[in-house]
Amino acid sequence: MPDLKPYLRWIAQRILKIVKGRRFLTIVGTLVGLFILMNYILLPAYVRHGGTLNVPDVTGMPLDTARNVLDDKGLQTIQAETRPDPDHAVGTVINQNPEAGAVVKHGRRVYLTISGGEAQVNVPALRGRSTRDAKFALERFGLKLGGISYSTSSNFPENTIMEQSVAPDSRVSRGTVVNVTVSTGREMRQIEVPQLVGKSTTEAEKLLLG
Repeated sequence: MPDLKPYLRWIAQRILKIVKGRRFLTIVGTLVGLFILMNYILLPAYVRHGGTLNVPDVTGMPLDTARNVLDDKGLQTIQAETRPDPDHAVGTVINQNPEAGAVVKHGRRVYLTISGGEAQVNVPALRGRSTRDAKFALERFGLKLGGISYSTSSNFPENTIMEQSVAPDSRVSRGTVVNVTVSTGREMRQIEVPQLVGKSTTEAEKLLLG
């Protein structure tokens, strides 16, 4: 087996000569300089490009007011969605993303969720139904059957609803009370019963038909 020591010694000398050379030092110095330039100058400058700021808190504000506040800070307003919220007035901001206090760059988009107010439902049609059916129909929509009044009607059968205080398909808040008017049937005209005692059958029949 040949002796490798002279060969290894020659390689070590060559590497040492290269390390001591000016070209190697120049390359190393250049790499170190680039690292410093990128890590401490270019990257921080890129992050700070346009400046940064804290996102203001616009929750609870009307949409137009919130948009003006964000515009003044150099931020973009995006209306993300509208959803029912009984605790906030219609058109006010109930959520924002990024949250208030977040550090962002100028021009960042801020997504706003707007309150649609209390949830609205359609009032069902109650005419022609019994009060029992009407009560169940209203409760399915979160509504309540209110006062019941009675009136004669030639168009609606007895004990069926002929009128309702809130028109069908109206949009109302849950819990709204709907009053109804129930038909008592056709109006019956009262007449005086004639005196039939002492009359013949033929005479009594004529009096009753009259």
